[in-house]
Amino acid sequence: MAKKSISKKPLKQEKPIKNRGKSDIQKKSSIKKSDSTTITGKKTSLNSEKQTKNIKTETTVQPLKKKKFNLKFAVFTSILTILSISTGAIFYLLMTDKLMFRAPMLYSKKTRITFTYGDVSYRENATAKWQKAAVGAELGDGYEIQTQKKSKADIRFSETLGIRIEQETHFVINQSNIYNKDMTLKRGAMIGKFKKEFQDQNIQIKTPTAVAGVRGTELGFEVSEYLPENSSEPNVLQATTLVYVISGIIEVENPQVVKENSMLLSDKSFTKIDQNNAPEDPKKIPENLEEDFKNQINAIHMEDVLLITEKILFEFNKAELKKESYQELDRIAKILKDRSEIIRIEGHTDKIGSASVNYHLSFKRAKAIREYLISKDISKKRLLIKAYGSTRPIVPNNSASNRAINRRVEFIIVK
Repeated sequence: MAKKSISKKPLKQEKPIKNRGKSDIQKKSSIKKSDSTTITGKKTSLNSEKQTKNIKTETTVQPLKKKKFNLKFAVFTSILTILSISTGAIFYLLMTDKLMFRAPMLYSKKTRITFTYGDVSYRENATAKWQKAAVGAELGDGYEIQTQKKSKADIRFSETLGIRIEQETHFVINQSNIYNKDMTLKRGAMIGKFKKEFQDQNIQIKTPTAVAGVRGTELGFEVSEYLPENSSEPNVLQATTLVYVISGIIEVENPQVVKENSMLLSDKSFTKIDQNNAPEDPKKIPENLEEDFKNQINAIHMEDVLLITEKILFEFNKAELKKESYQELDRIAKILKDRSEIIRIEGHTDKIGSASVNYHLSFKRAKAIREYLISKDISKKRLLIKAYGSTRPIVPNNSASNRAINRRVEFIIVK
């Protein structure tokens, strides 16, 4: 019987390592030998479940890629945040009537006390306690201010609206925003400049017997009480109001009178309004009173006043300081050392001499004061000077005592 020829299949040769694929190498390298595991050429036997757990697979950990800084995205996010905050702020200001879009855009600053002299106090509303008024105090709707005998205070509502109250005065701020300036003089005297910031702005002044709509003017008000003649109640005081128009025009009426009684009052005229009566026919303001009103309006401070002094003395018609002034200047230097604001030194003279001479004299005197304060270690950068000469008297220059009051130095807080 013939033997069958058995053809042997040729043994598969392993591929050289260099020709092997990456998958083959990774498969072989991923298996590590353990003490109880044997690996043969064809079969791999795993003896137990524990041995299976002992097989570890290698993983390659790739380093995290650093994210590139996106400048455009950062800028966009910042701009979006700023716009969001700005929009919210503008919306709030518009809703509270502190901002108005027009050309130019107007922003209502807070009403504040800029100057006090003597006994001045204020309170937040009619039921709050009175407290001593100080320069820089901010006032809001419902605030009340009062001055006692020989006392005065300046109040700034805006860049173009400022008033002065003095003597025994009780004054109330009803409303103060970009659209409306509404105030009441309960008693006493008030004078001010009431220039509108824009045409449709409403400025209204009230007293016990009058309501005045302001169209842009310089005004004076005086509220007093009197005993009426032939009254059914002879011992009951009644109020009366004097309204003075130094310049401009206003419309005034008595709201207690039923019938139409409004009156237009123009330049250099005044009227009297008694309780339950319509305004009297206008009369011309006497010249001496007109000058006094103008002096008072010139004296109203639209910026915060640190102090005003008449104790800094100079040689006649010169900018040379007298020795008697050193004590006052040293006191001022001490005040300035305790503060950090920039101060403007303003020089004023009386009306003796020409306007040009007085202007240059007030400038030199303000400069001399600055040099003295610099010698007392006050920084030159904090001290500005300005000269007004005789253009801003606060009392008539008709007596030696009044001229001495007008020869003054004012220290104004700039910032």
